[in-house]
Amino acid sequence: MVNRMSKERCRILFVTSFDVRLIDSVKTDGSMIRLLKDFLLRYEDLCDLFLFTGDTSKFDLAPSIEHVPSAVFEKFGLWHSSYAVLSTFRIAKRLKGNALVRGFSAACPGAIVAAKAKKKPSLVFYEYNWSYQVTHVNKGKILGTVARLIENYIIKNADVLVTRNQSLETELCERGAKRVVIIPLTFDEDIFKPGIDVTELKKTYGVRDEKILMYIGRLHPVKRLDILLKAAAQLHEHFKLFIVGSGALEDELKDMTKSLGIADKVVFTGAVQYSDVPKFMNMADLIVLTSSIEGQPRVLIEAMSCGTPAVGTNVFGIRDTIDDGVTGYLASDDPDDIARKISEALANDAFPQMCRSVALEKYSNEASALKEKALCKELLALDSY
Repeated sequence: MVNRMSKERCRILFVTSFDVRLIDSVKTDGSMIRLLKDFLLRYEDLCDLFLFTGDTSKFDLAPSIEHVPSAVFEKFGLWHSSYAVLSTFRIAKRLKGNALVRGFSAACPGAIVAAKAKKKPSLVFYEYNWSYQVTHVNKGKILGTVARLIENYIIKNADVLVTRNQSLETELCERGAKRVVIIPLTFDEDIFKPGIDVTELKKTYGVRDEKILMYIGRLHPVKRLDILLKAAAQLHEHFKLFIVGSGALEDELKDMTKSLGIADKVVFTGAVQYSDVPKFMNMADLIVLTSSIEGQPRVLIEAMSCGTPAVGTNVFGIRDTIDDGVTGYLASDDPDDIARKISEALANDAFPQMCRSVALEKYSNEASALKEKALCKELLALDSY
């Protein structure tokens, strides 16, 4: 069988999201490069691998992976459109023999066009409603209409759509998807685990006996951190709230903590290295996520694996991840309700014990990897390898 596969070597073309560029991680700690490379290497025994990103420079990732930068511009947002257009031609050029396009949501219209033109199978991961965010969060109705058209084209023309939960599956079926498969997000259980020593981290931030609340992610309007700060201002517990991440809203949020009188209780860490995230999750007593919409938030799954419960708003994506009353609580978008649920969660000693077991049961890395690989083999018509 090994000899047979060497003669019938196939290809998988991975097309990343608009906002996953290798150059971004080169400027930080390189974690995105490592994650992408480690993920793709799962397939090196099966296929030749090609990675298309919105970069302008080429990176050497591994002998079995060819990185194909597919953007022209880096500034003013023009790389988005240049990536979408240029990748179409570069993908089509490499769709030879037994090949499969694996794309991500709205970032891959060019990939679907190329796959249809070359009559090759396509597999698209859909993790959140991009057009909704553009329309209702970024407040761009015209751009939102364009985003909806692009999204609908991908949904209706991809051979298989992989999504993360039942809510997203229902949405895709209603929007005309040919076939939808649920494969939950996963985590590295050897990295995100309870019991990590956070003594030095506590010293760094002067943590003593306070309850530690934590938000980890972008400082973006969709995350509604203003609601979180208003809820924190109503808490009676002795606490510190850590805002872990960076974004354009940082100065505005810092000003808000002053106006609410909680500036001494809120710590803005800025962006941290990915390798340090499990430490922050272990230091936290509770993760809080007040977004207006999510797909399936990886931060909640990773925190759960660390034994850290969560309180989140009862919206698309978050309600599919927090097991209400088991691994945390769901709340409305009313700061009063969020504050009340935070207090109740901090007082529930059973949550941390349940989180790790639920994470291991629902989000097994190995099980999800095997399911996706089997799906790729099916589309490539490979019986065995």
